[in-house]
Amino acid sequence: MKKTLLFIFIISYTTIFCQDTEKKSPVSGKFDLGLNYTKNKEEIFQFNNVSQIKYETKNKIVLFSSNVSFINKTGEEELINKGTQDLKYSFKTKKINSNISVQHLYDISRSVKRRWTTGIGFSVNIIKNESKDINFGLTGLREKETTILLEEKLKNRMESSVIFSLQLNKNIQLQGFTKYLPNIEDFNDYRIDNTFSIRINLNPKFLLSINNTLNYDNLPEDGVNKTDYQLINSVSYTI
Repeated sequence: MKKTLLFIFIISYTTIFCQDTEKKSPVSGKFDLGLNYTKNKEEIFQFNNVSQIKYETKNKIVLFSSNVSFINKTGEEELINKGTQDLKYSFKTKKINSNISVQHLYDISRSVKRRWTTGIGFSVNIIKNESKDINFGLTGLREKETTILLEEKLKNRMESSVIFSLQLNKNIQLQGFTKYLPNIEDFNDYRIDNTFSIRINLNPKFLLSINNTLNYDNLPEDGVNKTDYQLINSVSYTI
């Protein structure tokens, strides 16, 4: 499945690159390195890497991102890691975007050995200008999860999201999102994901990024807290 996901990304990127040329480079991306602090059942220190590459033309976007953390628990020598890899294709118009996505997630601290999620949906640009970007999205998800006890779970979820970006001035930008993900067959089984970031320009290529993440799972695995919090400070290089 990992090889298939990588193959799809390479083919999509190569095809679009060959079909569309613009004076302004359609390729952008970032590479972040930082230290994280997580408070769940115990204190955890993490080394975090976020990388992202986006190809955008007038009517389409291909976005690939990876977020990986290497974790060291207080008082333990064992090193574990957690992360997500996302591939998203969007066909965009002035107001509405249609989206297809694939995500791979693993997080031993949340008792998730691996989780594959595919989605199809749309997003609406409520406000979009040079200083503000706010949109609302609705996506249907198919989720296949394997727990650390090798229990297989197959669920259908809906995702409603609000994503925003505010440019306060030429050097400071606020970004964030809130996502609500209920199980269609059991609305008592839901997750809420929140992220808020402050990005400060140090120069045209480097930024200081301060990120706060709060995730809530109403029906977690046994022995796992419902709430998971992360504070991530990183230096970002943009392309």
